[in-house]
Amino acid sequence: CIRDRGREGIVMKDPEYRVPPLKYTTGAANLGDIAAGMRFFFDEGRSYLYSRILREAFRAYEAGSLDDLAEKLGRSILEPLLASIEEVEEGGQLVEEFTLRFASRGEAEEFLAFYESVGAPLLYYRVEEAGAEVVVRVAKAKETHDEFARILETGISPLD
Repeated sequence: CIRDRGREGIVMKDPEYRVPPLKYTTGAANLGDIAAGMRFFFDEGRSYLYSRILREAFRAYEAGSLDDLAEKLGRSILEPLLASIEEVEEGGQLVEEFTLRFASRGEAEEFLAFYESVGAPLLYYRVEEAGAEVVVRVAKAKETHDEFARILETGISPLD
């Protein structure tokens, strides 16, 4: 079973595109996506989160079981959200980190220059040689940090 092997799911496509692709995602993939989305709550679109919650609601309905999902869904929503709030309260910076791989240092530098030119600042980056490729590790600030800081400072939420 794909669920038991930690897989995300499957997509079935008609090779002649007569019907739209059919997608099946596992509960683990949906809950993982929800947790990742809640970590940066104000940066992720509602449709990103709601579609995954809705998938899990239908999965619970079909299985006739709510208890197991209720705890897992609650934790995937609340744990990363509370961790982010606590990190901001303690003076930390909410960032999303990425690892990018390039064929050469020139390509890596071109990417970093382009990213800066379009006004998407990075908090930091590190370029490393790794065998035949160049690895760039970057951290990008998230809007969620500023929103949480404002809420903690003023007690006023933009969601009210």
